[in-house]
Amino acid sequence: MNVKILEKDQLKMMFVVEGVDVTLLNAIRRATINRVPTMAIDTVIILENSSIMYDEILAHRLGLIPLTTDLDEMLPDTTVILKLEVKAASDNQVVYSSQLVSSDQSVKPAWSTIPIVLLKKGQRIQLEAMARLGTGSEHAKWQPVSVSAYKNMPYIEVDKELWQKYDSKTAENIIKSCPKGVLKIVDGYPTLANPVNCTLCKYCEDISNGAIKVRWRDNEYIYRLESTGAMSPEKVFLKAIDLLISDCRNISSQLENLEKGVDVSG
Repeated sequence: MNVKILEKDQLKMMFVVEGVDVTLLNAIRRATINRVPTMAIDTVIILENSSIMYDEILAHRLGLIPLTTDLDEMLPDTTVILKLEVKAASDNQVVYSSQLVSSDQSVKPAWSTIPIVLLKKGQRIQLEAMARLGTGSEHAKWQPVSVSAYKNMPYIEVDKELWQKYDSKTAENIIKSCPKGVLKIVDGYPTLANPVNCTLCKYCEDISNGAIKVRWRDNEYIYRLESTGAMSPEKVFLKAIDLLISDCRNISSQLENLEKGVDVSG
């Protein structure tokens, strides 16, 4: 398997994976979404809420605020308390995620400017929220990623005989017709200049009357992963792989025990 990083920053990562079966890549994708443990608010004790927002909606909004998660420093039963106490001094005061005070500075809102509720002058909110580790298989609030998807690496084939029948203006119009602007002419023929942005829509096939054929490679994929801010994208991806490896080892161990006649039903 070959991996080539195309883009990477604090939240997003895009890379090309070559020489991998799609079933394995899809297993990793699913694990990034619903297997990687992530902190999220799960229980809220509302001591006072004079805002227009119902308690249930307020608790729901708190649960969807991404919290920073350092899995290297956490146990499966780790819990953290976050408190919020605010009284509006004026009308239209927005309460932001930055106003949540955490008992553990390694677990706090990943973003400080997420609006929670709008208060009028004199309205007050006082609450305590408990965050715990969970997975996306329980609820979407524990998903560490907002995007985890892949697509086949596209390429194009050009019927040169057919393409040569177009005059320069028609050829230029065909190139410009691509909705993603990924085509350009090199040495008189169209090339796929930016395969990453190609959506495989095949509009160029239709408008060129078959002079351009869009194809894709079966064992080469472009993978895009975006974190919610809970942890870095590479940590999410590597943790997903670790979980799958652990599953495989567990299955292998149980099969070995079966061969030895050990009861593994429990």
